[in-house]
Amino acid sequence: DASESGSGTDDAACETLTHDLWALRKALLDSQARLEPLLRSVDADHRPSAVNLVHYLAMRQVDLRPLQDRLAWMGISSLGRSESHVLANVDKALGILHRITGRPWTPLSRDEPAGYTRGAALLAQHVKAQFGAAPAQRSVRIMVTLPSEAAHDSRLVAGLESAGMDVARINCAHDGAAEWAAMATAVRAAAVQAGRTVRVLRDVAGPKLRTGPIAGGPAVLKIRPKRDAFGRTTAPARFTLRAAAPPATDDPRVAAVGRVAGVNANANAKAAADAVVCVDTAWLAGLQIGDRIDLSDARDAKRRLIVVDRVATQVQVETESSLYLTNGIGLRRQRHGHVHGHGQQAVLSGIAATSGEVRLAPGDTLNLLAEGVGHAAAPASPGK
Repeated sequence: DASESGSGTDDAACETLTHDLWALRKALLDSQARLEPLLRSVDADHRPSAVNLVHYLAMRQVDLRPLQDRLAWMGISSLGRSESHVLANVDKALGILHRITGRPWTPLSRDEPAGYTRGAALLAQHVKAQFGAAPAQRSVRIMVTLPSEAAHDSRLVAGLESAGMDVARINCAHDGAAEWAAMATAVRAAAVQAGRTVRVLRDVAGPKLRTGPIAGGPAVLKIRPKRDAFGRTTAPARFTLRAAAPPATDDPRVAAVGRVAGVNANANAKAAADAVVCVDTAWLAGLQIGDRIDLSDARDAKRRLIVVDRVATQVQVETESSLYLTNGIGLRRQRHGHVHGHGQQAVLSGIAATSGEVRLAPGDTLNLLAEGVGHAAAPASPGK
């Protein structure tokens, strides 16, 4: 398309691209300067590759897609295959842009740890040193991650070797030093027997983030009736009381629980309850339909429950008020307006802790600690 052929190479586009490439080049060298103390500690044979790696990581910190699209539009290298010679590729693109616009260009190879040819040669050299020479029949090495069984199954290791394994990888994130040594010994023995060289690569586990469950919330159970849009109760809340322990067979009140006056013997008539809490077995045995149970909930709000059904050792109660139940809350049974019988007081139990959660707001700080999750709110703004 003739209308497109010249639009990508106008001076303004070239100037913008040149500016962006120089900025990218500066970011690469700045990253190198920050890590210079570490780079000086790298073995001299590997230092050029280490510098190139620093350049590559710095380049990948930037979204290059817009820049690559504009470079490709002009028919210039889009930096897409520059892993082995990052800075040299940027410099080549800069040199081409300078020549397109008629500006002088001095090669910058003195800054480049690896060029197009040398980068590929270094890669081949290091691969051979690390993994051994490539087999004659193929250009790649076969690496096999050993399972835990390889530590004590020499036939498994020999089978992997005969199938073409060139490198045995030991994943040090699993097993232990004794198992790793046994795997390496088995690999070397199998290689000697086969007359081959098989490298052993130990992949050392790096830092890992391991998170556990958040500490549970309070053991509290909220009971609330159904209400309409105006807050009027449309259906009472219903829940179940059940025995906290197996019935004691020597207690006549418990043995007679199925024959207590007012017991509904039709199990199918019992509606399903949303929640279940536990009370003393003997106290539960004395409840009858119509009994009232008074309590003070977790907020010290006075509440009343009505016994509406029972089946065997489970009793269902209803309330038209919202209440918050916790373990240890006392229950007082009343019948015909009077506290009734022996053991009229019971204590709730069996309420499980709520699931743990950490509520965060924008600006909060979340600290992951070895002993658990810590949450610290952001400091308040001045004047607040």
